[in-house]
Amino acid sequence: MSGDYTGRGFGAGPVTEFFPLSAATASSPGITIISTTATAGATVIHTADKNAQDVLYVTVANNTAADLIAYGNLGTIATTGTVQKTIPANDFAMIFNANAAISNSGVVNVWTSATAGLIAYGYVARTFTASS
Repeated sequence: MSGDYTGRGFGAGPVTEFFPLSAATASSPGITIISTTATAGATVIHTADKNAQDVLYVTVANNTAADLIAYGNLGTIATTGTVQKTIPANDFAMIFNANAAISNSGVVNVWTSATAGLIAYGYVARTFTASS
């Protein structure tokens, strides 16, 4: 092997660690989603590490008395390739469950069908690869 793995000694294999979504904080792990369109500034819930691959685990909770639609998008704010999930009133669902990965500072955007009531929670499984 030609170099060290990030955060590990020479010859070690790739390492996966778990991190909260980058828009979350320790005191507020839930991310309020108020954007209603992709083009008008969908809420960025996570930005990937430049030198790693992030596998997403994202749950959205609907805190209203009506159904909401949650939209998730990877990499660019566009409606193509969007994940769409109807969340029943006062319920929750996963929109990314290890079924998507981003890297190289890519972003994850979420928007909703209403201006209030949707909260995103989650984490990423980040795999560090060999550094040069």
